[in-house]
Amino acid sequence: MAQLASAVRVGEVILGLRLRRAFARPALARLVGVSSNYLGMVEAGKRTLSLSTLDRIAAVLGVSSALILCAALPLPWKDAKLRDWVLLGRALVE
Repeated sequence: MAQLASAVRVGEVILGLRLRRAFARPALARLVGVSSNYLGMVEAGKRTLSLSTLDRIAAVLGVSSALILCAALPLPWKDAKLRDWVLLGRALVE
């Protein structure tokens, strides 16, 4: 169940970045080397993706894959320092 929740959050971050960067889904998919349908399922949290695909998506969107993963982490945490880093990452994405 946690894996599905994580996939949904990663997909939401990718979708948000794609929209902020004004990429149409087919254009991003073509640049990344995946189908538009697959990318749509990733954005909806219905499919997981490999780290290499995440790296390619991040590169096209102009961010690091680490930033996408950090922005997808659930809040709040007990570790304030880690929380601050993730909030900084989310601010950079927005």
